[in-house]
Amino acid sequence: MPALFEQTFVRVVVERGIDGGSLTYRSPWSDIEIGERVHVPLGRGSCQGVVVARGGDDLLDGLDPARVREVSARTGATIPEPLIRLATWMSAYYVCPMGMVLATMVPAAVKKGVGRRAVTLLERVTTDEADLPGQTARAWDAIRALPDDTFPLRARDLADRIDAPTLGPVNRLVRAGLLKERVVDTVFSRSDALRVLKRESLPITPTDAQQAAVERVADAGGTFTSFLLRGVTGSGKTEVYLRIIERLLADQASSTDPRGGAIVLVPEIALTPQTSARFLARFES
Repeated sequence: MPALFEQTFVRVVVERGIDGGSLTYRSPWSDIEIGERVHVPLGRGSCQGVVVARGGDDLLDGLDPARVREVSARTGATIPEPLIRLATWMSAYYVCPMGMVLATMVPAAVKKGVGRRAVTLLERVTTDEADLPGQTARAWDAIRALPDDTFPLRARDLADRIDAPTLGPVNRLVRAGLLKERVVDTVFSRSDALRVLKRESLPITPTDAQQAAVERVADAGGTFTSFLLRGVTGSGKTEVYLRIIERLLADQASSTDPRGGAIVLVPEIALTPQTSARFLARFES
């Protein structure tokens, strides 16, 4: 159980290239823990950071408590204490602001909230009979017959369970007070997130240079050959790789021996999330 203080203050290392260690903030939560990622005000804006110390007035070091700004929000993510110790060592050894070191320890999906979303679930308020019109009455009779452990569930899933062709009857039962909505935070799988990314991605028309590179590699057929693709960052090299792999997989799928695949090596670990997201969104598997 963390110690309680009359006022709780924390020291936060912000995820910015700021030298000089941590900044002091007031915490409205007495149970805030070391390692928590939080949103804090910084200048005229805000940023995220990691709590590296907590306490009472002893953290003020002569600061006027009335001028200490307050932590805006908790993110729900925590960096384990051993990683904070590692970040402290890395910051000193590599002469890098600790906030930048800590920022590299947090997966991109955590920073962006990938996999987390608010979902509206429906609960059955009662199983009593109700005076309802035609289709809504039939829907309510079917819902009343469902086992208690069916709930809570999403409106679309409930409509499927009772074979309702649309969400109309379910929505009318919510308005009638026979069903109630409950919003919960949930985590959905990476594959679900990538399917969303795939649906939202726009088709790309390759440039002449990109298409020429794809054709040059394709002309090599199934022989062992090496190629060097030159291009600055952002010039579209990844799209060339994607199209080469697409063509390879398509050729294999139509051959008598459909086995095989492609291996992609990422040159820097920090590029892994964005690179894997693009490849998985394109190929799904």
